[in-house]
Amino acid sequence: MNRVRPLCPAKSILRKTRPDHGLRTGDRLRCCHYIGAMQGHFQLNVFKPVIIYNLLMAARLLGDACISFNDNCAIRIEANEPFIKRNLENSLMLVTSLNTHIGYENAAKIAKKAHAEGSTLREAAIALGLLTSEQFDEWVVPSKMI
Repeated sequence: MNRVRPLCPAKSILRKTRPDHGLRTGDRLRCCHYIGAMQGHFQLNVFKPVIIYNLLMAARLLGDACISFNDNCAIRIEANEPFIKRNLENSLMLVTSLNTHIGYENAAKIAKKAHAEGSTLREAAIALGLLTSEQFDEWVVPSKMI
């Protein structure tokens, strides 16, 4: 699981920014647009500036959201490498690399056994007697599967 460090854990609840601010601003822009077109009183020479204003405001809002996401989240994400490694080693999809060596049927047996017992592919393959630990290490290399 990726971790994001907190911005400021002791921040007062009253000073926090509202996460729904962008949504409400978008609703206001849409409302202005709809009211302008609702009665048909606006002709295009009056209505076009409303469309352009709303487009520019929406672009600004989206740009601000991207900057905020980058500053407050993306640049502070750290990979949890032990968690990623554990998930990679326990992935049942790695069994596809065994197809060329032991055949589809045997690879499927390994995957089904590992899934049913909640074990790793290595444990299931050794328990079924289809592979040795050395063969598994040689044939199942996730970096070669990219």
